[in-house]
Formats: sequence, structure tokens, C-alpha cells
Amino acid sequence: MSQATMIVSNFLILTLIFNSACTNKSSGGSERTKRSSSPSDQPTEQGKQEEAPETGSPSQTAFPGQFKLATWQGPVALEQSVSAAADLAYVFFDSSDHALALWTQFGEEDDSDKRNFWSNSYSGSEWEGAKVIQADDIGSIVYSAAKFVREPGGNILAIWPGEQGMLASLYIEGTWSNPENIGPSSGVVGDKFSFEAVATANGIFYVIWAGIEAGDAKIWANRYEEGTWGTANMLPKSGHLDGMTPRIKLDQNDVPMAVWMNTEEEGGKTIWFNQYNTQAKTWSEAEHIQNKDWGSASGPPDLSFDSLNRPVAIWSEYHSGVLKVHVSSFINSNWVPATPLDIGDATAATKAKIYHDPKGNGIILWTEFDGNSYKLWANRLDAQKNVWEPAILLHQGAADSNQDHEFFFDKEGNGIALWGKSQNSQYEIWGVRFDGSWVDPELISNSGKDSYNPFLSFDSKGNAIIVWAERASEEGTFDIWSNRLKRALNQ
Repeated sequence: MSQATMIVSNFLILTLIFNSACTNKSSGGSERTKRSSSPSDQPTEQGKQEEAPETGSPSQTAFPGQFKLATWQGPVALEQSVSAAADLAYVFFDSSDHALALWTQFGEEDDSDKRNFWSNSYSGSEWEGAKVIQADDIGSIVYSAAKFVREPGGNILAIWPGEQGMLASLYIEGTWSNPENIGPSSGVVGDKFSFEAVATANGIFYVIWAGIEAGDAKIWANRYEEGTWGTANMLPKSGHLDGMTPRIKLDQNDVPMAVWMNTEEEGGKTIWFNQYNTQAKTWSEAEHIQNKDWGSASGPPDLSFDSLNRPVAIWSEYHSGVLKVHVSSFINSNWVPATPLDIGDATAATKAKIYHDPKGNGIILWTEFDGNSYKLWANRLDAQKNVWEPAILLHQGAADSNQDHEFFFDKEGNGIALWGKSQNSQYEIWGVRFDGSWVDPELISNSGKDSYNPFLSFDSKGNAIIVWAERASEEGTFDIWSNRLKRALNQ
């Protein structure tokens, strides 16, 4: 029998170790494939000091059952245009639980080469109507849309890669600033995996991106604090040949940390990590997470933090000729050797992402391909019991259904996994809720409509709004749609 393995040290996880796994069927309701989880039979020396925990049932949330009874209110169009294309929408709640949806949109007809910022506001009962909030052309965009990040004070940062550098604009007190180049004059790698931003609790923005320098992509970073951008810096050792797919996350103390993938001069791709020194206001020396002799990485990597605020990195890497998901934890000032998840008979496991809720419970999502179809798997760490629960199959799709997936937690540890399901050569947005156990998948977007790039936010009561881009015509125009999840006992 194959097994999923975890090594334990001191009070919580020493590292995440996954070995082979088996499948079985869950009881009751619709059947769902699981892979069993059990302690390691070959613990490390530190791990031998304690018995590895046994698999147990998930812990209850603060509102048991309530999240499962929440209902989707149905798709609502936020913007519809005959000739303009909208993409990559975001939604944020303020302290009054009012929502603001933001997206980038092409101009219409004669202004079709221009891109502007649009928004729509939700007051708690209905959407007020789409409107332009940045009427001037925001500049040439290498990738089709901007990304938005909101800090708790209400200010919003928009970033997008232009032909000559990373551009940024800030929404402060109802007004967008003029676009500003926050990096060197070099170009930016143009895809949604090449740039990211985060915001701290006290309103500092950190931005990371892959920019071209002397023909190669390097990882750059900048910060915005008290009305001023700093000087863009190339992260140390970030570009041996090409640095790509950077991810930036904040730990529980709002310290930025980043992971990315490098192409090495000797060949092959490796995974790197860097931490920002908030006292010195500089990035530290980069660390090599993955030894390039172990195999060739195939990003993008991802990063999260466990209940002890220790970084946990995840990425795809070839292992004995098979592309597997690898996981490594930062323990006692060192990255422990990465270990692969078991993927059964699959030939490739990709698009691995890791998330932790405020209580330190973890979720890993990844996609497997068995030569015929793609499968979306999830694995959950119960931090209280120190147990990796059985990996569970969330979705099995067609051979062309390898679209992105995401997971979003609320403040109580409930969450929703989202992905694009291939249906008659089109993608629908589907989701699975989790509130201590997984429920059956449900359609969230319009049936039979090509939909992409879902983004979701929770309000303070645990209600949620999701936004996405939906194809409106064969010519490639897209509209912005939304759906609202209403909790059973809340408005």
C-alpha cells in the first residue's frame, strides 16, 4: 500500500514528507477518491524522538455546518460591452462589508488599443453599475491586465508590466495617481506569473517582478511606504540566466518573503528563496531551496507559513523521470531536503499551490495528468492534531482541462477551492467548499460560458463574492461577472 508521510519535530511539523499513496472511496453521499495518510516508516533522527501522529478527523470550525448551508445567489453581470474586452477582475471588502470590484478593460472602437481601470460597487444589496475610474490610457501593457492589491486602510495598488518597465498607480482617497515606472527601464516578462504585490497591515506595499536585464530575466523588487516608492533592487542571485515566476507572501509578522525559479548556467532550473529585512530595509542573500542535482524544477513555486510562522515552499520537479510536486520546510534556520508527493500512476503533477488559514491549518492543491485526463487533488494539514489528512480528488477533467486553480480562506478557516472545468471546449468556474470536510463540487459561473481567472473575497460575516471574466463573443471580448455566497445565518 502506498502512503502519505509526515515527519514531526518538537511541537509541530519538521517537514512535509509524502510517500506513495493508495486510493479508497469515502462513505456516504457521492463517492470521492482518497489517498490514505499514515506515519513515516523511515523518520529522520529528530523525527525518531516522537511518534508520528495518526490520521484523524478534521477539527471543527467556529460555525460548524453553517458554511455548508450557504447558498450561491446566481451569476450577475458587472460589466457587458459589445466591443470592449475586460479581464482579470478583483474584489475587496471594506470595514462596512461593502465590496469594490476592479478590472482592466480595453477601450471601445477607436480606442481599442487603450486600457483603463473600471469598477463596480456593492453596497450590501445590489451592484451600483460599472464605471471608469481611470479614464486616461494607463499605458501599454505587456500582459493583458493589471493586478490589484488593497491594504486595510482602503488604499489600492494597481501594477502591470509595460514595455519599458513595471508600472504602478495608487488609489488614495478616491483618486488614482498617474502611472509610474517603479523599476529600471528594462522590460518586464509579460504573463500573470511574472509580477505580484502584497500589502501589510500598516499600509506598506511590496512588489516583485521578473524584468529583462542584458537579455536575461532577473527578479526585481520595490516597496511603497508613506507616499514614496523606494529604489528597485535586483534580488541577490536572482538571475543566473533567467529568473522567473516569482511569488511574494507576508508571514504572520508582515515580513515579506519570496520564492522564484532560476535557469542555471549549467542547465536545469532551481528554486530560490529570499527574505526582506524590515530593519535594514533590504533583501537578504538568496538561499537555494532545491539542489539542482536532484532534478529539474518546473515552476511556478509557491510559498506559505505554518502555525509556527515557518516558511513552507512547494514546486514541481522531475523525479526519476516523472514530474512530481515537491515540498520543503524551513526548520532551525535551514531548508530541509524536499520530498515529493505521491501521484500514483500520473505522469505529471503541476501547478502546485499551498495555503494556510489563520490557525495554521494548511491546504495543498495540485493538478495531475495520467496521459488521458487532468485531476485536481487537495491535501490538508490539521495543525491542532498535527496530521496530514488523506489526499482527496476534487475533480477529474478532460485532457484539455488543466486550467489554474485557487483556494481562499475566511477568518474562521473555512474555504473554497476554485478551478476551471472544461465543458464542451469551454471552461466553467467550479468550486468545492471546505468547513471541516469537503462538499461536492458546484457550478458557480454561467453554464456553458467560457470563464476565466476567478478571484474571491470574504466579508467579516463569512459571506463571499467571486468575480471572473466571461467570454462574450468569438472575437475575444470578455465581460466581468460575479456571484455571491450568502451564509445561512447572516445577511
